[in-house]
Amino acid sequence: MRLAGVIAIAVALGATAFAAWAVEGDLEGAKDHPMVQRFPGSVIGTSVTREFEEFPFPTADEGSDNTTKTVEGRYTRLDYNLPSNASCTQVIRNYEKAFQAAGLTTHRGVNLSDKIFTNPPGGKWVSAEGKPAGRSGQVYLYYACTGEGGDLGRLIVVESQEMEQKVALDASAMQAEIEKSGHVALHGINFDTGKATITPDSAATLQQIAELLSRNTGWKLRIEGHTDDVGHAKDNLVLSRKRAEAVRDWLVAKAKVAAARLETKGLGDTKPVAGNDTDDGRAKNRRVELVKL
Repeated sequence: MRLAGVIAIAVALGATAFAAWAVEGDLEGAKDHPMVQRFPGSVIGTSVTREFEEFPFPTADEGSDNTTKTVEGRYTRLDYNLPSNASCTQVIRNYEKAFQAAGLTTHRGVNLSDKIFTNPPGGKWVSAEGKPAGRSGQVYLYYACTGEGGDLGRLIVVESQEMEQKVALDASAMQAEIEKSGHVALHGINFDTGKATITPDSAATLQQIAELLSRNTGWKLRIEGHTDDVGHAKDNLVLSRKRAEAVRDWLVAKAKVAAARLETKGLGDTKPVAGNDTDDGRAKNRRVELVKL
């Protein structure tokens, strides 16, 4: 059956994205998500963005029991005041068609607004999921509409990704991992791009390495440098060796660790722990590892 009143809404996936537009009446500083265009005539009333959040993503089709699965990643929520002449049926069907046109798997349901909206009751929603080319993880899209005249629309976008470790491992966590596996990977030691110069924000992690050695006086460690595969393999090997040596030199000079307790080795891009085809994967591969000897 052909749906009357279909309006062109587009979804951009992969490397392509829309310009993030704002219109008159939008909350100050708020813009559309670059992946999903707004329903024409909508105005943004609320905008929330979080680096990492979880969301109960609905997966039950209309007429089924309401089921959800928890998804995690970069989270964006936009609440739109919809035009007075738009019905929830019209809005939801438009987004459903746009999601399907983008190659995503969709689900549609009703009466989830008691979980998503506190007021008013009732409502309809459509969800969509897929793994677009050029993205490292799944994308989850959700649009809910509530109100008799399509009063409020809520778009939620979750771009699946692993949580970035913001807090460096302390000495106890390092020790636990070394005792478990014989080595520990550290992402709290940073360097100037393409150089072996340690940046000041690395001091906290380096101090914890010194504390680790202070607690375990009989331990000797090999400091290994690892890079991503950007650049030439031979250059990466040299750079990783110099970075490992820079860590050793810092510990000897500033933490008074005996040089005899530390060895160094550069492994360049020869031992990746993730794919080098995404920024996320390359970040994981750029690391310093401590190996117990």
